[in-house]
Amino acid sequence: MIDSIPSHKKILIFSPHPDDEIIGMGVTIHKMVQRGNIFKIAYLTNGERGVFSDLPDHRKKKVRVKEAIKATSVLGVKEKDLVFLSLPFYVSRVPDSEDTEAVYDLMTTFMPDIIFVCTDKDPNSTHQMGSQVVDEALVQYGIKTMVYCYKSIWEDFKIRDVNFFVGFESPLMELKIMALKEHISQFQNPDLNDPKIGLIKKVTDRDRKLAKNLKLKTEYSEGFLRSESL
Repeated sequence: MIDSIPSHKKILIFSPHPDDEIIGMGVTIHKMVQRGNIFKIAYLTNGERGVFSDLPDHRKKKVRVKEAIKATSVLGVKEKDLVFLSLPFYVSRVPDSEDTEAVYDLMTTFMPDIIFVCTDKDPNSTHQMGSQVVDEALVQYGIKTMVYCYKSIWEDFKIRDVNFFVGFESPLMELKIMALKEHISQFQNPDLNDPKIGLIKKVTDRDRKLAKNLKLKTEYSEGFLRSESL
């Protein structure tokens, strides 16, 4: 499936928080950059609640923005290609038309050929609400687009649901971990790290397990559910 990675397309990646796109598809992003695709990575929220410190929220947002810029630069993505939407539902906890309109406006401005959206179920439901907003914007968008669903750390794909995957070896896993390590604040996040298994081990173990379950020759893999848009 490596030969099926898009080239010279306009690609829009939605990430619920800064770091989810690295966890779920960091190597895929790097490979798509190498193939000359035009990028936008859109963060639905700034993820300030994931910064465990006494800083005020506006400072926490800046922390996560800076981490996202550094992390994606490791993969070859330029700062100008990052969009921080800071959607209201992250505070209100109820997605509404204002959220959908912001996503729709980005779609109609950028006009992507391919969209990636994170669909796993996180403890605070931010990922689910984010994917709901993207789904509603896609309905309004009304232009045929290829959609790839990916998952962050909270949920694994069932093998039967993976119809696109990117296999890779240790050097690219090392690159992915290097990018993930730029999200310094998240290594103090107790939701992502516990005494038995930290975030990096969770990510490497999962990518290794997927490659094994798919019976690939590569050591690691990132998986996706690919479909036509609505």
